[in-house]
Amino acid sequence: MIYSLYDVLDNVSFLNEKVKKDGRAVKSSVYDIEHLIYATHCDYLVTADEKMARRAKQIYNFLKIHTQVIFICEEYPLESFLE
Repeated sequence: MIYSLYDVLDNVSFLNEKVKKDGRAVKSSVYDIEHLIYATHCDYLVTADEKMARRAKQIYNFLKIHTQVIFICEEYPLESFLE
């Protein structure tokens, strides 16, 4: 189901990856999907990839998966979530 929803988000151009000549966008998408699947068995998915975080939130919300998505960046470093 996660593969299908990720594909739907691509088809509606929701934060879709730009295709690179060396195929990195395709590989990146596959890795992102795998991480989303594995994280369904976790309490948290922590990522520094904003696009992945936003897609994960949409997919998890639609599937009623309770994994919390934490996007870390300079303004919100990991340490701020551990306090």
